[in-house]
Amino acid sequence: MKNSILIVALFLFSLASCAPQARYFNVDVRSKGHVEIPIEGRKAAVFSITTQNKADSIRCGNVAVGLAEKIEKDRGLAGGDVAVYSVPKIEFRGFPSKMNDEVAAVDTAYLSQLLLNSGAHVMFFVDNLRFGQYSIQHSVTTSEYDNLNVVVPYFVDFNVYDAISDKLLYKQEVKDSIYMQMVSSSVSDGNVGGVIAGYLPEISGKIGEKLGSYVSTQWDTQERMLISYEDDSKWETPYLLSQDFKWKEAVELWMNLTESENPKKAAFAAYNIAVGCEMMEQFQLARKWLEFSMKKYRFREAIMMYEYIKERTESL
Repeated sequence: MKNSILIVALFLFSLASCAPQARYFNVDVRSKGHVEIPIEGRKAAVFSITTQNKADSIRCGNVAVGLAEKIEKDRGLAGGDVAVYSVPKIEFRGFPSKMNDEVAAVDTAYLSQLLLNSGAHVMFFVDNLRFGQYSIQHSVTTSEYDNLNVVVPYFVDFNVYDAISDKLLYKQEVKDSIYMQMVSSSVSDGNVGGVIAGYLPEISGKIGEKLGSYVSTQWDTQERMLISYEDDSKWETPYLLSQDFKWKEAVELWMNLTESENPKKAAFAAYNIAVGCEMMEQFQLARKWLEFSMKKYRFREAIMMYEYIKERTESL
């Protein structure tokens, strides 16, 4: 887990100095629904499979560019490290309809030629970009003008191929939507289609960015809480260790506090351990400590965190 304590805020459960205090911090956690396609130490390239329709090919090319830029950004690569190529659809028939289909169904000879020409070991393919019928929803605002919320559905085939091992690494028939907001004074329901058409190059680039997020780890900033007692070194010491990301050492000290005869203190210490376990990506262990915490004393933060950790562990 990528930890970064950004803000430490203090909230007193009561005004008494011996009362428990909640310390909040922000942490970056991995988003769900993403895979990490390994490209470190290997050259990668994006291929746009184009048709004879010039407009469609340009849009598919824009998707490819947006995808390449997203891969570079997420992997800390320099601009241009992930090259973008155009592949005529009449030359390459694409990939099997399912991940477990035999690779022999793929034109491996053509892919081998792409490897020789591009030097790319990992190949990202964008194909068959289509847009569905847009929908419009009027929204009333407090400003002088009303807005039009426009939803543009799109469909695109996305494949990732390892040219060295001759293996399809990732396959998805993406079905998603782009959301646009327009000021109703400058556009009417009748000419929304024309406005959308003008933005399709930019929209296509955003679609490429979305595709890139599927194959790189993404991070969400979330808030976490630890509980301490400011005037008690047994509590403050592990809290200070956690600020330095020394979670293992902090957990070991909180362990002793779970033996307290005070059920609330035992529950708070177990809750802190669960937070530490999450930071170390020990999600099953975090769940067990939250169960222990709630048996001692149920409080809102422990219950909420338990539901979150439960969902994570069940999806592993």
